[in-house]
Amino acid sequence: MKDYSQAFINTNGEEFPNTKAVDAGSPGNTNGTEIIADLLNDNWGFSQALLKAASIIPNGEDETADNSQKLEAIKKLYNDADTALKNILTQTITQADNAVKTELNQKISKETTDRTQADTTLQNNINTEKARITKEITDRTNADKNLQNQINTAKYNIPSNGTEVKMPYTIDGKAVYKRFWSKSFTNNQIISSLPDLNISTPENILSIKYLAVSTYDGIITCNDYKYGDRPYAFISFFKDIKVNIKDPIVMICNVDIEYIKG
Repeated sequence: MKDYSQAFINTNGEEFPNTKAVDAGSPGNTNGTEIIADLLNDNWGFSQALLKAASIIPNGEDETADNSQKLEAIKKLYNDADTALKNILTQTITQADNAVKTELNQKISKETTDRTQADTTLQNNINTEKARITKEITDRTNADKNLQNQINTAKYNIPSNGTEVKMPYTIDGKAVYKRFWSKSFTNNQIISSLPDLNISTPENILSIKYLAVSTYDGIITCNDYKYGDRPYAFISFFKDIKVNIKDPIVMICNVDIEYIKG
């Protein structure tokens, strides 16, 4: 662009950017701002630059209010700039959105990994606890079985009242049997009401255990006769004894005899 204060002689005398053109004093007078090539070239240069920037070729027609290539160029440059700005904004927003998504995905991935590890740890703890409980149940079941076995074994040693029970072992190839009695006696009852042993010889008796409890004086008598202690003599004595203590009196006798047959 020309500096109009320098390119023209007749101006208002102001420097750039306040330089203005002036009219001639009268028709035919030459003291007005001159129309020279510099003025036209400056205007033409701008017009041509405007159309060139908008990639518009002059159509050879006069500029009018309804048909102006300069206005078309301005609109096109505005639209191009607007489109470019929108593209930049869209790209910027997309990049920011992608960055946020990437950060969120990383956080979600880490949280998922942490939760997976926590779940794995929890499952391991659950499995360990289940194994411990299973072992405890197994141990208790085995203990119950052992206790039941002991109870079943003990049943051999405590048979039903007066019933002869064959024991699960022998002595010198002879079968071993056991009988158990539990009976209460009141005053003047004879203990001989116990069933007959039907044992042929005293030597066949292996052991006699008895427990007698008196409700009168609270005395507990307990003896254990083994083979060689004349248990048969005890049986004879036991069968003939009477309870002759002050009324009221109850005596509970438990007798456990082990013997052989054959």
